[in-house]
Amino acid sequence: MGERHVGVDIGSFGVRAAEVSVDAGVPVLHRFAQITLPPGSVEHGEIVDGPAVTEAIKQLWSKGGFKTRNVVVGISSRDVKVRQAEVAALAPNELRGALRYETQDVIPFAGDDSLVDYLTLDRFTRDGVDMLRVLVVAAPRQRVDEAVAVLTAAGLRVAGVDLTPFALVRALASSRDPGRGEVIVSVGSSLTSVVVHAGGVPQMVRTTAGGGGGISDALADQLSVPFEQAEALKRSGPVTGPGGAQVAAVIDREIDALVGDVIGSVDYFVAQAAGVEVSRIVLTGAGSLVPGLRERIATEARRPVVPADALANVSLGRTKLSPEQLVAATSTLAVPIGLALAPTADPATRLTALLPQRYADRLRAIRESRIAAAAVGALVVVLLGAWVQRTFTVRAAHAGVTHTANLQRALQRREVAYAALAAGEARLKARATSMKTLLATDVDTTALLDRISAGMPTDVWIQTLSITFPAGKTPGSATFTLQGADVDAPAHWLTSMRGLTGTFTSVSVTSIAASVHSGHPGVTFSSQAVLAPSLQSGRAASFGVPK
Repeated sequence: MGERHVGVDIGSFGVRAAEVSVDAGVPVLHRFAQITLPPGSVEHGEIVDGPAVTEAIKQLWSKGGFKTRNVVVGISSRDVKVRQAEVAALAPNELRGALRYETQDVIPFAGDDSLVDYLTLDRFTRDGVDMLRVLVVAAPRQRVDEAVAVLTAAGLRVAGVDLTPFALVRALASSRDPGRGEVIVSVGSSLTSVVVHAGGVPQMVRTTAGGGGGISDALADQLSVPFEQAEALKRSGPVTGPGGAQVAAVIDREIDALVGDVIGSVDYFVAQAAGVEVSRIVLTGAGSLVPGLRERIATEARRPVVPADALANVSLGRTKLSPEQLVAATSTLAVPIGLALAPTADPATRLTALLPQRYADRLRAIRESRIAAAAVGALVVVLLGAWVQRTFTVRAAHAGVTHTANLQRALQRREVAYAALAAGEARLKARATSMKTLLATDVDTTALLDRISAGMPTDVWIQTLSITFPAGKTPGSATFTLQGADVDAPAHWLTSMRGLTGTFTSVSVTSIAASVHSGHPGVTFSSQAVLAPSLQSGRAASFGVPK
């Protein structure tokens, strides 16, 4: 079973989370839950009441029963700018820095107040220069900091930050044909996002103010009724009787503005994009349920408009949700599912640099300290065992040599008993030869452990170590059981150990298995190494027979 990831969507109406794994290439939904936020906690993508949002997230985790606290959070705001640009092909880190200066004509950056990332859409050559066509994303650092702050305050660890429109594409895209485009329209409570993708790769994103909540606000204001009553009028469809015409007029006026923004975005993309055919419009979001909205968009766009099916591309695990609950959540499931899929998605469709560096560094430091602590503990156990074993061996060797020397001196004084002296001398030589034979293949364990410790990669720690000393023509060997932080750890181990010149003549990995260590996913693997001849201690030379 694949590793599970949780996507968190913080909207104006509520917070939602989905836990997803990818098994044999198929996304599997394991958990979903949502909690309504107090009115005004989040407005237009901006977190206004952080403590209220944090408390809602805590309730969400308790309600959903999620199995991990590592999350990917989505951001969506009018302040987030997404534009296409053409720039020289550079290394990723260099390109992010260059984008701040080379694309100021398409995105008004604010220096250190913005986080910048990009998706590569195309590569081409212009006047002999390698170029990239990229989709540049500039997110206000404040919006990201707000989202990270409420999640960490709720006891969660933010593993990534992504745009909710990109998450929608990841969850809902129906085709991987780069020539076939689709428009996904998400109508929320206070924001409406339009994202156009071609073959699952986002091409254009536009987020505007307005949504289902705006229609309810207008009804409440025009009719002087409570918001809850206005919400009911909006969802009930055509109203008959007194006031029905006024209700219809208000709803029509708000829908006209909303549809105008959507159609304008679609027409702009169609006019700019060559070779991409927009086949249909997919409608999602809680605000998309307003009666008549889908039909109005279809009429104006002259394209089919279909409601999103957030479960079309996923398999259902043990969600503990009834079919009725899943159907009710269809309009809000897509974003958290798409966010949860980000860590396993094609790099061409996900962002990696929107998580603030200081927070990423803190997470890395915590992870490294845990790994280091485990490695040090294991190393202490190994060193202690080796020291005890070697201490007993050396003491016994010293005692044997001392005894032999004493015997030799006694025999030298007994000149009258030459025969006994000769016999004792013969025994002495035999003992010395035996001692040298014993120590001829002795391995300098302390030096071996020092070299392994110095060369250990940071994402690997030792669980067990067994050393076999050389015997005759058979070289010594070391057998390791190791824990790795991720699937790249075995490769890092091989590279580091094979680089220890004069320590091992060969190093191999004999088995690898996925595992979880202290709540963190990783791998457990075994390794076999052949000791180099230079590791022999040379102690035999120090045990000569006194003359």
